[in-house]
Amino acid sequence: MLELSQNIKLIGIVTELTRSQSKNFDIIQKHWILFNNELRFNMLSQSKTNWTKYGIVYKYGSQYFYAAAIPFVENIKSSKFRQVSIHAGKYESFTHKGNLLSLKNTIYNIFKEIVPKSNIKLNTKTENRIIYFEKYDYKFNWNKNDSEIKIYLAIDS
Repeated sequence: MLELSQNIKLIGIVTELTRSQSKNFDIIQKHWILFNNELRFNMLSQSKTNWTKYGIVYKYGSQYFYAAAIPFVENIKSSKFRQVSIHAGKYESFTHKGNLLSLKNTIYNIFKEIVPKSNIKLNTKTENRIIYFEKYDYKFNWNKNDSEIKIYLAIDS
């Protein structure tokens, strides 16, 4: 479990999601391409060994959104970037191991198999909330079998 005592301030690009997991997977893949291109265009590439990126699924009102983000940076010239945050609170931690194409299976298993069979209580208190976030770092190796992505589900305190 991860407990954040304060918000994590990030800068990223946001896209709207649908209620279809398979459509969202395609939307998110294209969104990461756009995001990474904008990082390069704005000379915000991170070092090869010390870098972190986040993918955040959140609900605002009745709509779902996905933000691809990096730790906050001042003076971004691109209007495509906006400030986003991972809210302080408690998060249950999971690790996806394997290629990126199987990430949707891991997320499906977490929500449809693991959570219902456990004592995990998801945070459903407000309409404006983080559902989960993904943390990518040096352990992420794109589509290789040794790749790792951390997944954090927002849970009740």
